[in-house]
Amino acid sequence: MSGRLKPNQRVRDAVSELKATIVAQYPTARFELVRAVDDPKNYDLLVMVASADPDEVLDLVVDRVVEMRVEQSIPLHVLALQPDDRLAVAQSAQRRQAG
Repeated sequence: MSGRLKPNQRVRDAVSELKATIVAQYPTARFELVRAVDDPKNYDLLVMVASADPDEVLDLVVDRVVEMRVEQSIPLHVLALQPDDRLAVAQSAQRRQAG
């Protein structure tokens, strides 16, 4: 998690749970928690996986993420990316903020 982010305990617990689920299947996954570009009240958990289809990674947690958002009002999304996708996401976010 970035040092500038101050997620509350519910968000931190949700992130820990989702990370544990993903790491159990993809031990080399890397994570970054960022503020959502389109809504700064929300968080995006970026998951970088070098050797997996991002859709397969999301399949592991999508039901739980929906449950967290709907039933517990935890403002968290999960985005699974290939390492090259991370750069594209960052550049896209910069363009949206500049424009």
